[in-house]
Amino acid sequence: MPVARTQYVNNFRGINERLVLGTSLTETTSLDNVIVRDGVVRGRFGISKFDSISTAERDTPIIGHAAFYRATTQTTSLLRFSPTKVKVWNATTHVWDDITGTALNGVAATRPQSVNGGENDFLAFTNEGKDRPRKYTGTGNTAVLGGTPPYAKSIGYWKGFLALGNTSAAGTTFLPLNLVLSDDPDNVWEVCSTADGTVVTLVLNESPGEILAMDVQGEALLVYKSDAIIEIRLSGNATRFSRYKLDFPLGIMAPLSLQSIPNFGHIFLASDRNLYVTQGRRVTPLPPKVQKSLREVMTVAKAPFCRSSIDVDKEEYHLYYQRVGSSFMDGEIIFNYRTGEFSRELYPVEFNAAQGFRASATTAWRLVASTSTLTYEIGLGTDDDGTTVSRFYDFDWSKLGMPGDGWLTGVELVFTRNRDLRVRVSVGLDKSSKFLYSKVFTLQGGDPDEVDVKVQWHPPSPLFGSWFRFRVEMYHDSSTNVVELKEFNPEFIPVTQASETLDKPMNALSA
Repeated sequence: MPVARTQYVNNFRGINERLVLGTSLTETTSLDNVIVRDGVVRGRFGISKFDSISTAERDTPIIGHAAFYRATTQTTSLLRFSPTKVKVWNATTHVWDDITGTALNGVAATRPQSVNGGENDFLAFTNEGKDRPRKYTGTGNTAVLGGTPPYAKSIGYWKGFLALGNTSAAGTTFLPLNLVLSDDPDNVWEVCSTADGTVVTLVLNESPGEILAMDVQGEALLVYKSDAIIEIRLSGNATRFSRYKLDFPLGIMAPLSLQSIPNFGHIFLASDRNLYVTQGRRVTPLPPKVQKSLREVMTVAKAPFCRSSIDVDKEEYHLYYQRVGSSFMDGEIIFNYRTGEFSRELYPVEFNAAQGFRASATTAWRLVASTSTLTYEIGLGTDDDGTTVSRFYDFDWSKLGMPGDGWLTGVELVFTRNRDLRVRVSVGLDKSSKFLYSKVFTLQGGDPDEVDVKVQWHPPSPLFGSWFRFRVEMYHDSSTNVVELKEFNPEFIPVTQASETLDKPMNALSA
């Protein structure tokens, strides 16, 4: 009797939409609603209405979020923007309090930007130049910054300066190359002002593209234009500021895709619809593992409106993108910036805004995202606010490490043991779209002292073929645990080692 060979597969690497089939069992071109982290495939949690708030926003659509961290209290206020209003989450009364003051003039397509004002102890924000930049101090309503600041489409804070990019004196004609910096941003915005403050205007004419976003990295302010990245530094001489155009031939496409990652760099969606990371003066593309989703699934018209967030606790960058047939963002790319793994999520709702925040210094990091009318917490519950989540991970077409044809006798899968979880395992043969011999297993296990449970899947009889594909579907019956797949060990008998007593299918005998 021939002996089956076992191939041991672990340390999974997540999605790779450019994977050449048959080259790796640790990556896949096909997964949805699972997160690969630290080599383990985990079914994702669901989404639930944030703080159980079910009252729909009337000033639609919700277009942005901001997290205002106050060092004096070590707490964070979560803000929500709509075209004409600003609201703040009230954790005590479980509502969104209106803090707008004078109504804003935004529209549905407005992409608000915000920044903590450092020692000024306020959050400053702009709504793409629809109104003059405003501040929120943590109490009362928002108010326009003092000193008549220019209208601006981009905002940043660096070394005591509030920086406004792509500015206009009256809100009509914008100067897309202008960067205006004030070290007294609630009082002084005029260069000739007699007040005790410094205002500098830099014209970033190293390229013709407009200023879209900016963020701090180390000692520098990096200004992201539509066709370039400009580094600004304090020079220490009479000019005070030095400028350097990074050796990068593209610009940023989605201003709200820009995220500053602690001890890593800036991640952003560039004008070629690929993700890049800026580390110092070096800009490099992330591996093109989600390139199809970003360049072939997402439309060019919607790419500038991508939203993003980061999860500091899990070391993840999240990019929300639009899929074919959707108006807003119902797909999500997750990149673990420590381990390099990619995952993909799909949602039954479309998001217009996203934010990560920590409510206080001792609480866990949380992710929220908003549709036109409601805000949801990401990673909470078993389903997507009542909609069942389809979670699956495919082990892509492979010859299971053996040359030629052979018989598949079974597969052993190793999961973290938990009685409230189930999985369904099935197989595809020779590039057929059908999955066969589906079997459901509980992950309860027999020994309560064991951490893991082994699942043994076997077909009714050995399956003859050249190419095999496996699907693992995950079912969560508890809101506190998720399926965790750790190992995948298929058993295979190559045709060259099979005995004549092992039956071949008719197509193999006729060959």
